[in-house]
Amino acid sequence: MHNRPTKNNPKDDDAMTQAPATNANPTKADSQTAHAGKPTKAMMLKWLHDMQLIREFENRT
Repeated sequence: MHNRPTKNNPKDDDAMTQAPATNANPTKADSQTAHAGKPTKAMMLKWLHDMQLIREFENRT
């Protein structure tokens, strides 16, 4: 088996999928630890919370 950056070799994969310099929040820890395309638990919780606030606001108006 050759040492390729695939799912079998997560360390190489992480190096390739590091947050690019064009990232909106390059200093945030989330952008450093999250895999490309996979939001962290904190990001998901924030999104769910935001959606809940939007629903409550829409119900009031």
